[in-house]
Amino acid sequence: EFGDCYNFVCKEGFTLDGTAVGVGSFAIRCRADGTFSEAPGACKPVVCGPPPALDHAEVEPLEAPKFGDNATYTCAKGYT
Repeated sequence: EFGDCYNFVCKEGFTLDGTAVGVGSFAIRCRADGTFSEAPGACKPVVCGPPPALDHAEVEPLEAPKFGDNATYTCAKGYT
């Protein structure tokens, strides 16, 4: 109905701008003309920094790992 407000909350690991400190909720309102106010965008997965380097191991390069991605490490020859 006109004037009703609907609140949305991003799932864990998601924000509106994809940063860990970004806004994770928003509201839209039903307008008098029967349309909704514009949503500020979609929830995006949080972008992580590069995976940590480990001695004697290579990490599979990830350009911009996001929440839910996995890093794969391969040990150098002679290491486990």
